[in-house]
Amino acid sequence: MKPKHRAVINSEDMDDFQSGQVGRLPQDAMHRFLKVLRLPAGEAVELLDGSGRLVVGKLFEGSDGWGLQDARVEAAPLQNAPMLLVQAMIRPAKLEPLVQKATEMGLTELILWQAERSEIKTNAAQFAKKRARLEKIALDAARQSGRRFAPVIHGPYTVSELEGHLVGPQKTLFVGDLEAEKWISQCFQSIKTSDTAEFGLVVGPEGGLTPQEIGFFEGLGATGVRLSPHVLRTETAAFPFLCALQWHRGRL
Repeated sequence: MKPKHRAVINSEDMDDFQSGQVGRLPQDAMHRFLKVLRLPAGEAVELLDGSGRLVVGKLFEGSDGWGLQDARVEAAPLQNAPMLLVQAMIRPAKLEPLVQKATEMGLTELILWQAERSEIKTNAAQFAKKRARLEKIALDAARQSGRRFAPVIHGPYTVSELEGHLVGPQKTLFVGDLEAEKWISQCFQSIKTSDTAEFGLVVGPEGGLTPQEIGFFEGLGATGVRLSPHVLRTETAAFPFLCALQWHRGRL
């Protein structure tokens, strides 16, 4: 039977586990299993690191603390169904729930970028601590939703830095545009289903994309699409795209 309880650990702690041996529980995992969930010895649990690796074992109390008995280490599988969001910078109070919910919807990569009309102005170095918090939120959302992978988070980049991240042979890029002729669902109807092809959406800031920014993304091959009959906030624009993509892949 698949264990019902999971905890997130870092990659260094994951390296300490070997199949068939007893591995010590990291402090955060111990707190979750014993203090929060109050699980007894012998309960089957899982540990994941967000990069696909997984450890399954039974809680065990030894003379030097708690660990996992009969641990089974599973290597990272291939991650299918890439889903990319290219999100203009918004305030952390809006960005954090976006990361959480998009992770639950299957997002695999988030690229933050600095739009001309973005609410806040920052760069990758200044944003390092906030990005670490977003990564922690994504990891916890992956655990909660039963995913083995957490989305990779990049940026924020300037417009000129984006090109190398958005061009590829299997990438299909859309850009949210209130004046576009096609709906996102219509675009997917004309595209062959594939779990390996990468689909991405560019979302602008609250003030919208400038004509120059729209021209830049169209120059990279992006197709303008309508995401809703209504005007969406920048932090909700991604969800019609993610739902439509999951439907396109037969997962809704």
